[in-house]
Amino acid sequence: MEQRATILELPIFPLGTVLFPGMPLPLHIFEERYKKMIGRCLEGDRAFGVTLLKSGREVGGPATPHEIGTIARIVRAVKFDDGRYDLRTRGASRYHILDSQDESGYITARVELLDEDEDDLTRLAVLRSTVEDHFEQYFAELAEITGTKLDSLSLPDDPTATSYFVAHYLPVYAWEKQRLLEATSSDSRLHEELRLLRRELGMIREFGALPPIYQVDDSVNPRLALN
Repeated sequence: MEQRATILELPIFPLGTVLFPGMPLPLHIFEERYKKMIGRCLEGDRAFGVTLLKSGREVGGPATPHEIGTIARIVRAVKFDDGRYDLRTRGASRYHILDSQDESGYITARVELLDEDEDDLTRLAVLRSTVEDHFEQYFAELAEITGTKLDSLSLPDDPTATSYFVAHYLPVYAWEKQRLLEATSSDSRLHEELRLLRRELGMIREFGALPPIYQVDDSVNPRLALN
């Protein structure tokens, strides 16, 4: 029997970053339209959609999001006297925007929740282990080349959770992270992450003898920022 799709209506927050299920996203809300949006979320189910900007800006103007995003659930909210908020959020389900409209200056959308399409769980577990090995090797070599002590990153046992965890911490461009979010299965996402990890390892090994080109400080090189 075919499973019916889950359709929700969500306010959408277009950002220059990609949120993955299970991953944290701290936010500082200061723009009037989004202060209003968050206030309404806190009165309701404490959830909104985070979607990477396709065009436009985060602040001060219209913004067009990609069609695939992730529900952000508010874990903690601190409201300041002037109406600003500091939020701790965590990613929940992925969604596909079906249609949208502008409401009070921000986007609201009907979204369909997305499932992972999985087949061979044994093969998926082997692929997860391979990605874990490359992930740990990458950050070990990154720490050595930068002379930086990085915190230990313990990957989840579940392949799908691992695919989101690696996607969150991989220091690649936002459009590459969006492609990982849009992958229709954990299998395809892990395969793409393995390709990216091999690419990044190759770059470290190619340029390791030169003055450090990798920086952990995201004000210098946002590709290597760990969120």
